[in-house]
Amino acid sequence: MANFYALLIGIDYYNPKPDNYNDLQGCVRDIDKIGDYLEKSLQISTEHITRLTSPLPNTNSTSDVRSARKELPPTYQNIVQAFKDVTETAQAKDLVYIHYSGHGGRVKTIFSDLKGEGQYDEGL
Repeated sequence: MANFYALLIGIDYYNPKPDNYNDLQGCVRDIDKIGDYLEKSLQISTEHITRLTSPLPNTNSTSDVRSARKELPPTYQNIVQAFKDVTETAQAKDLVYIHYSGHGGRVKTIFSDLKGEGQYDEGL
């Protein structure tokens, strides 16, 4: 039987503040709702769900629950490590669900010969 793994990333609070990126509201809540659905409705083991969250400071974000779940902040290093961990753990025919809620980025491509002139590259 296939295993199910999930990587959930929610970023409301950006620190340090990148240019043109305001804090958001609801991204961590999205992750919480998805995680609850996976655990309660689909009966996915909490050990198979990785959560990286950055809630707004001074909000009722249930920090004790986040601590108990060993949630880490969604830094570049933690995101890359979480991707490595899930790809090393999951086996053929296992299911992997990745959910990102937060800002993305968009820049004009340097690969215009592949994408066309004036097209964009987008990423997390």
